[in-house]
Amino acid sequence: MSKAKSRANTDRLPIAHASPNPYRFPWVRSVLAAVLAVALFGGVAGALMINNLDHQIKDSVISTANRGSDNSQSATVVNEELPPDAFEGRPVNILVSGIDSRYNENGEIGAGTIDLDPTIRSDTTMILHLSADRQHATILSIPRDMMVDIPSCQTADGSYTYAHYGMFNSAFADGAGLDDIAGGIACTQATVEDFTGITIDGFVVIDFTGFSRLVDTLGGVDICLDEAMYDELAGLDVPAGCQTLHGQQALAFARARKDLADGSDLRRIDRQQWLIGQMVSQILDSNMFTNLPSLYKFVQEGLSTSKFSPSLNSWRTDAALLNSIRNTPRENIRFVTTPYLPDPEDENRVLPDYYQASAIFQALIDDQPLPAGTLFRNLQNQTFIVGDAGEAIMTDDLGNPYELDENGAPIIPSDEETGE
Repeated sequence: MSKAKSRANTDRLPIAHASPNPYRFPWVRSVLAAVLAVALFGGVAGALMINNLDHQIKDSVISTANRGSDNSQSATVVNEELPPDAFEGRPVNILVSGIDSRYNENGEIGAGTIDLDPTIRSDTTMILHLSADRQHATILSIPRDMMVDIPSCQTADGSYTYAHYGMFNSAFADGAGLDDIAGGIACTQATVEDFTGITIDGFVVIDFTGFSRLVDTLGGVDICLDEAMYDELAGLDVPAGCQTLHGQQALAFARARKDLADGSDLRRIDRQQWLIGQMVSQILDSNMFTNLPSLYKFVQEGLSTSKFSPSLNSWRTDAALLNSIRNTPRENIRFVTTPYLPDPEDENRVLPDYYQASAIFQALIDDQPLPAGTLFRNLQNQTFIVGDAGEAIMTDDLGNPYELDENGAPIIPSDEETGE
């Protein structure tokens, strides 16, 4: 198997409206792809595996009924029976939440235990938007340190939290309390819907352990570094050069912050998403979907370490959903970060740039192309800006368009020319 390697520049900070590398927690699609492949595998062995996967999915469903805020637009209701593709013929928005939990195995690999931090927070939040015709996919990331209005949410004991203005990732902590994942994702979903106006159709939640296991199931992830990276708190210590990171080191690479550069979460977002992009590339370039044992193991790991909304409670629904989007052109898969501005009151926080963000939100609500001026990245981790006519114009990491040669191709400076 050929494993392509790309080089990370860990000193580069994306500007406010440049979407950091867009691949955080994209194994949702990979798991769905794996489920589809198993579904298409014939014979008794395939039938037994399908039955087992169906039970695993149902065991991983968490209900958020009677949770969240009173005005939540939630579409993730419990259905007794779901059609083959519950979302056929209409756009779909799936909330993906990577959580920061220190319970059980997570404490052993997450640089801390519940004694240090007993709360559960969302470390990563994305909205996966699929167009009605399944020809376009947009992944919208919301920075965890973005300041937003968080609604009052119902908790496990029936009481309600106070609505307040705070960091986006505190929504999960508000709803979850100490250990209620259902309450956490419900409050996160309510916050997302209030903030963006986008109705969420389903959700997936994954934690530290899940990420680490998925990396190990892939045999590690290949990276190339321009310089060594060390972060004592995260347990990260990797040399410069090309290498393979396995589960716990990949997790440390994704979570490191305090001892690196300026220690900001935005720098970490760029690194996390670049890492996940490498994982996706390896999955797409491998023969996993034709190797049943490897495929089945990967699916099992994904299911055993994830939680799903009731609307995604069947492998048939998930497989049919993927089957409808598997031919989405790769160039139409675009990754965007919610536009932001510095918070004048706290350098460690950011504010939504509502002028640009609202245009992006409305485009997703209306199932329309991204508006002019939107910065995004593609599967190759290249940065583009949407032009006035809807064209994709290649830019540098700061959103500055490259000059074009006589053939109209972008002139990309070498590292020596840029001084990097």
